[in-house]
Amino acid sequence: MLGAGQLGAAVLDALVPAVIQRHGAVSVIVSPAAWDEAGQLRSANHRALADAGATFLAVDIAGSDMETLAGQFSGFTTVINCMGFVAGPGTQLKITRAVLAAGVPRYFPWQFGVNYDVVGKGSGQPVWDEQYDVRTLLRAQQATEWVIVSTGMFTSFLFEPDFDVVNLATRTLHALGGWDTQVTVTSPADIGRLTTAIYLHQPRIVNEVVFVAGETTSYRQLAETVERVTQQTFSKAVHTLPALLDQLRTDPDNAMLRYRASFARGGMACGGRWATPGMPATICRPRTLPAGCRPRSRFSLTGQNENEDEKVNSTDRIELSAAAGGQRQNHHRHRRYPGQRGEQNSPAGRPRGRNRLSDH
Repeated sequence: MLGAGQLGAAVLDALVPAVIQRHGAVSVIVSPAAWDEAGQLRSANHRALADAGATFLAVDIAGSDMETLAGQFSGFTTVINCMGFVAGPGTQLKITRAVLAAGVPRYFPWQFGVNYDVVGKGSGQPVWDEQYDVRTLLRAQQATEWVIVSTGMFTSFLFEPDFDVVNLATRTLHALGGWDTQVTVTSPADIGRLTTAIYLHQPRIVNEVVFVAGETTSYRQLAETVERVTQQTFSKAVHTLPALLDQLRTDPDNAMLRYRASFARGGMACGGRWATPGMPATICRPRTLPAGCRPRSRFSLTGQNENEDEKVNSTDRIELSAAAGGQRQNHHRHRRYPGQRGEQNSPAGRPRGRNRLSDH
């Protein structure tokens, strides 16, 4: 595992007990700064994961060259990359090249987010261009198996003050593009459970994009939910795409501004995000079955497929039953590269607890 931040820790919470139960081992690569002068892990969460059986390794991912990283990755059977973008531009390509050079059999790249096949290049967000290049690199080789888990936006990102969508402190709400623009979001906890289930699933998932979703909402619905739950009235405005593009011309290096502009373009909800360009995109509906799809097998943390004798079609809907939390998520699996056959629709499951927008 590369990284143990917000998402890495959420994946490890589910992954470590599941792998240890199967008599496997989990190593976690984090920055050397994660240890104090006495050699103890600074984070209580990291110490808890170490107590649960994870081994922590100190590696400077950002400061290491590709050859050094390849040496670090050599010998591992799977690399799950939860480093994110904090290490700077070019890091995801460097990590991917190191994984391939090390001959790692299986790789889960940092692709937790939007569907970069649909976004393509030139979206206005340079790190997304790099993510597209990572997919191209992986598809150009056959030695390392890869699995991409596409999740939509992290639910918590909607509430980041710098993102300027929901600001609870100032009681302001901004729609990106328009109030009816939709966005698909998933909580890190659910991503962690589902990534573990996907990793363990038998037969093994190979060279595929797996789409998962917690909820699809419009900014109008988000505003109504926030005001209902907080029982407060918020000031509301729209960040229109033309206005955001004008701001970018004067401040092109503003990362959050680039994010707002990218999401204001639309197409970030499950139907739009996950449809092949040129295919009709429809809105996701929780627990509904799109035309042409049929219920199929379930994933679980036991790694067993309940209907292994049944053939998989490209439009099959598969339910992930995250046994650790007793929660169920829905997702689509591509049986081909996303550019070859697209999904018209993808249902978004409704997690329990505090993972839904209406429970924040």
